[in-house]
Amino acid sequence: MSILSGFLKEKRYKKTTNGYKLVSQDTQSDTVFMPDGNTAATNLGSIQGISSSSTATSDNIAASIGYVNEGFNEVNSNLPFALGIDDNGNYGYIKAGADTVTPFRSLINLGNVSGYCVPKTFDISKIASNYKNLSANNFLLDASPMSNVERGGSESAYRSANFYAPKKSYNASTGALTVISGGFFYDSADSSYDYKVGVGTVTVYLTY
Repeated sequence: MSILSGFLKEKRYKKTTNGYKLVSQDTQSDTVFMPDGNTAATNLGSIQGISSSSTATSDNIAASIGYVNEGFNEVNSNLPFALGIDDNGNYGYIKAGADTVTPFRSLINLGNVSGYCVPKTFDISKIASNYKNLSANNFLLDASPMSNVERGGSESAYRSANFYAPKKSYNASTGALTVISGGFFYDSADSSYDYKVGVGTVTVYLTY
């Protein structure tokens, strides 16, 4: 006779002077093995129960899947958008009434440039694997206010004040981003009173 797979569930009773009583074989969680080979103690830990209460605070009580789903449904129903994944595998959001996924954007601080019209080059190929698909529009420049700078000489001595805004240029083939900090140049009738001042610190961000 062959050995069959599976097992039988049965209850054992013992005859006593008062009748038959169910036999209980006491076990411990560290001696009961689960199908994955771990003991019940390993898989369940110190969980002492499951609750659907929103006011439960015990670390030993697990939340029921029904309560978890209820919480997710409540959060999702209050969002003005839905979550999704686009054709390229990027996570994003779907606006109300739309059927396309807008990928989430990343904002990376690349560093600072300071001084009067100081150029600085950033190697984006070492930061973003898709650097060849980027353009100058993927980079943001945030200039902090400059400190007050005073120069000797009368105000009438200055013929002009020129402002040079921070600039950026990007070479998609090499991934080289060049940023020029910008600044102010005050031109005076007497060149000894000419002076230059940077716009402050320019922080460079990559967004994509």
